[in-house]
Amino acid sequence: MIDLAPVVRMFQARLREELPELALSSGLPASDGSGNFTLLDIPCPSGPCRLGVLCRGDCFEISFSVPGTRGPAEQQVIIAGDMDGSVTDTIDFIRGIMEGRILVDVLRYRLPWFQPYYLAFFRESSRRPERRRVRTLSWNMKDEHPSP
Repeated sequence: MIDLAPVVRMFQARLREELPELALSSGLPASDGSGNFTLLDIPCPSGPCRLGVLCRGDCFEISFSVPGTRGPAEQQVIIAGDMDGSVTDTIDFIRGIMEGRILVDVLRYRLPWFQPYYLAFFRESSRRPERRRVRTLSWNMKDEHPSP
């Protein structure tokens, strides 16, 4: 396992420099006692969703929590010795969410003998959504419903 302290400091510095509006609301990194650090956990501007970044083991984990789903949309960026590259990729992904290039689709799944359940996934805005999509969310919480 790598020492996460330098990559956490690098992430914080780059977040303050490149996305100061998020850095102001991010607070100090919180350790969970197992070597994982919560670097970002903030609400979306106009809704109950949350954007989070966790530095865990050998990766950054970016999550977009959506109420009513079985878990958040998640993207992992592996650190693997390239701290600068992984920080850049993580910041770029967060910027993509904020600029609307990365969306969150909520998909409906149903097995015949169970209640339907919903899962959230990241999707690039240039890609076509899946047919099971119930709704699509963006950072500013513009909610898009599929066409009938």
